[in-house]
Amino acid sequence: MTLGDLIWRMEDPAVADEAAGTIRDAALLRRLSAAAAAAQLQIGEYVASSVRLFANTAGDEAWITMIGRCQAHSDPGLAALTYMLESRLHADEAQKHR
Repeated sequence: MTLGDLIWRMEDPAVADEAAGTIRDAALLRRLSAAAAAAQLQIGEYVASSVRLFANTAGDEAWITMIGRCQAHSDPGLAALTYMLESRLHADEAQKHR
């Protein structure tokens, strides 16, 4: 699967929810669940919007960092998804503390 395929598939909240289910990082899952609840979204909706936001607004440095993580990971798709979610969560958490 290409990165473009991953981004396109994440447009469907049901697929995004299923993809979130492959994340094994318990701390990330807790943060994801809390952020989705705070935004009054289901996890799949939050994941879908996070991927869309990253695809539409990330700068070159973020893309390069994400691609580097993908190359160093045994599951590049999961690495890309995790990076996009971490980026969104970090931005949401920073916004909350302002």
